Amino acid sequence: MYHPDDFHEIPVPYAVFEIIMSEDGNRIVNTRYIFVNEKYCEIGGKRREEFLGRTFKSVYPDAGDHWFDYCYRAVRGETVHDRLYEPLIGHWLDFTVAPVAKPDCVAYTFTVVDREQELLAAERRDRQTGQIILRMSRILNGEEDYQTSLNHVLRELSHIIHPDRIYILETDQVTASNTFEWCAPGVNPEIMTLQNMDYRTSIQGWEKFSADQASVVLPDITVLKDASSTAIYGSRGANGVILVTTKSGKSGKVNVSYNAYYSWKTIAKKFDVLDTYDYAKWQYELALLKNENDLSSYTQYFGEYQDMDLYKGIEGNDWQDVVYGRTGNTFNHNVNITGGTDQVKYAFSYAHMNDKAIQIGSGYKRDNFSLKLNTKPTKRTTLDFQARYSDIDVKGGGAQDAAGAYDTDRRLKYSVIYTPIPLANRDSSAGAAD
Repeated sequence: MYHPDDFHEIPVPYAVFEIIMSEDGNRIVNTRYIFVNEKYCEIGGKRREEFLGRTFKSVYPDAGDHWFDYCYRAVRGETVHDRLYEPLIGHWLDFTVAPVAKPDCVAYTFTVVDREQELLAAERRDRQTGQIILRMSRILNGEEDYQTSLNHVLRELSHIIHPDRIYILETDQVTASNTFEWCAPGVNPEIMTLQNMDYRTSIQGWEKFSADQASVVLPDITVLKDASSTAIYGSRGANGVILVTTKSGKSGKVNVSYNAYYSWKTIAKKFDVLDTYDYAKWQYELALLKNENDLSSYTQYFGEYQDMDLYKGIEGNDWQDVVYGRTGNTFNHNVNITGGTDQVKYAFSYAHMNDKAIQIGSGYKRDNFSLKLNTKPTKRTTLDFQARYSDIDVKGGGAQDAAGAYDTDRRLKYSVIYTPIPLANRDSSAGAAD
């Protein structure tokens, strides 16, 4: 027997529909609401009485028929999972459609995944950024002349960041001038006005910001487009080579800089999860979906349905607290030493980072050393030496171990859906899906 009233308090949007078939019985043309919980009303922006007894098309006349396709699959016994953007309510939805014990009815559950979809979009943007960097490298190593290739690079870059204007400033540390510029349609160029600007007020602050960071500074990029590149780099350099010169020492007195920071972190927000009583009710519904006439998949773990009240008030585990509940911290510091004479210049740097993650048993530690020597034994000879050493120690597999062979390696996922209480008769044969 189906008990829709038992699921009023489930903390995710939940609705049950009665299907309405076409005259020939080959497709679903509409559905009728027979149950909605409070969460469904919140996401739909309507009161319960505005749903119950009404058809889906009368509530959402502009909705697409694809929702009925999911219902058709569910009423034939299939459990359907999917994700899509629904413009009628302005949210990305992760949803499941499944048959229920009541004949000719299906149930929908929804989860709003707007934030997760934003993260996926950011990941796609990162991939696109990597791709355009490769394209820019090919352009700079192509057959175009220097001026044409740089303008081409700015145009390619505009496809990623969509600005009004991009320009390159060249400086001799006295003045700075706009030498290359790309402008969006309708934007007036400034290449003629941004000329001979004072270096200190225009870009010195940005250069100092870059120099103070624990990252590689790129003060010079040289493109080789002649036969000498082949002589140095072999056949791989036949189309040109981009040389990136990292920061070097300068003649004069010794310059020492030190930067450090310390930060704390904790989980910002957790998903709402079921308490033990709601979890037991959901498992009863699942057992009904599997086989209305055989509830052994429920009773062997939870006991009889009539005894469900025993789960009220029992405190269960919120595995988000157990796995991600600690306060993490990050300590990062670096030291840079530069100096030398006209004949020998040196640059030494050391950077250390120790990151204690919020996930139990996880952390990251990194030590980087770098030494660079520039010597000029004669007027026509220069010798450069560079050494780098990096030691990285990674603890734990992270929120999702991509290299894991088993479904149970997905720690972030299972911290939300794993059972909140120990269950009797449960062993490894039960499987992660239960």
